[in-house]
Amino acid sequence: MSDVPILPSGLKETVSDGDVDVLIYYLGCLAQASYLVRDRRSKTAFVVDPRRDVDIYLQDLQSQRTRLRGIFLTHVHADFVPGHMELSRRGDADVYYGPDMKSRGCCDVCEVVDGQ
Repeated sequence: MSDVPILPSGLKETVSDGDVDVLIYYLGCLAQASYLVRDRRSKTAFVVDPRRDVDIYLQDLQSQRTRLRGIFLTHVHADFVPGHMELSRRGDADVYYGPDMKSRGCCDVCEVVDGQ
């Protein structure tokens, strides 16, 4: 385990490059990371592999006055329940997934392929 302390909010680190911030959330009990990728210029963001408790993302989006544009699921999560359905509903955003995942038919899902 890293010596980097986990903040109470679950936010471990923010990495910035130009107008883009990547907020890294780490859920220690599951060794699971999720990410909020925010464009400061357009004030829009995507969440990657959200955990079940989505309030943390919604609070950060609201505090930065940033609009959620979408949610990416990188793979099927057999070890925990992801929060993509609730975040899609509460954040009014589409869910995107890779070509190897199949939609469960539970919400609007957009397939993403290489080059998009």
